[in-house]
Amino acid sequence: MQVPVRFFCTLFLCLVCVSCGGYTITSMQPSVLGSGDKTLKVKAVDNPTMYTWLPYTLRSTLRDEVNARNLAKWQDSGATDLEIRLTVHSFQIRGDARSAQDVTLLYTATMQLAATIYDGPTNTVKWQSGRLSYSEIYEAANAQEAARELSRELIRRLTDRMRQKF
Repeated sequence: MQVPVRFFCTLFLCLVCVSCGGYTITSMQPSVLGSGDKTLKVKAVDNPTMYTWLPYTLRSTLRDEVNARNLAKWQDSGATDLEIRLTVHSFQIRGDARSAQDVTLLYTATMQLAATIYDGPTNTVKWQSGRLSYSEIYEAANAQEAARELSRELIRRLTDRMRQKF
């Protein structure tokens, strides 16, 4: 079987673009947290909502994502190299029954979140994420489960932003 010349030309052009164009895989780019050897803890979670479980959900999701990506060494307390403050600007969740016979609910969840990273010893602002927002419809057993899924996606986007150079 003969492979068309067009395929090889396309493959060659793609390889040239990737190798010469300065493209890198996101996980290989340096983070605003450094090379992964600094310690990090949550300074605070500003939560203007009535959902008391939301700060815990955001903290644990952030901890899991930072550890999974090896962005920093997580600490729960004590002196650290870096501290992060999460600010929830808005959070809304609404549940709607799918049908009269079905008890499963569809939840529409929306959140706006921002993060600020501080230098631990000096308490100076090192980086700000700007507002991140996300909205999705979830099929979940309860509102907390839907919020956990929404938080996971927003924290993923936040940690992605920590690796962007622009």
